[in-house]
Amino acid sequence: MIGSPGAMKTRHLKFDKRLIDPGSTEVHSPPITTKDIHQKFAHNYYIILDNISFIEKWLSDLICSVITGSGFECRALWTNQGIVNMILKSCVAVWSVNRVFTTSDALTRLVIQEFLEVDSKIDDASNESNYLPEDVIDDKTKKRSITVLTCNVKVYKG
Repeated sequence: MIGSPGAMKTRHLKFDKRLIDPGSTEVHSPPITTKDIHQKFAHNYYIILDNISFIEKWLSDLICSVITGSGFECRALWTNQGIVNMILKSCVAVWSVNRVFTTSDALTRLVIQEFLEVDSKIDDASNESNYLPEDVIDDKTKKRSITVLTCNVKVYKG
């Protein structure tokens, strides 16, 4: 997702996360190491990386492999033996102000959605802003999520 500051990108992604993969952490900060990202992907089906200004090649490659389906091995906790295989397959949403993916491998896996800045001008006639507060948006998205889930259930039932 690409858009200027104030374009409601994070708000939109939080709604998606609550609908697709509810959990305690809605939006993640950029991972620092491969181990960090493995942990995030292992515990989330849908992960949102928020406010990314640059993606290094290793992270772009790792995100591509996780989208396709990947895995890694690690030692079982508190042991010096026993290998644990972790299978990683996740949906990934990255939002930024600029395009951060540049490799052809990443570009073939992307769906780019651009957001326009929310018009927060004040109406001259009413002297009110057309920018809705976050609590109002949350209420509207909660009501909409029930409709979306109901449609999904109807599709699955046939």
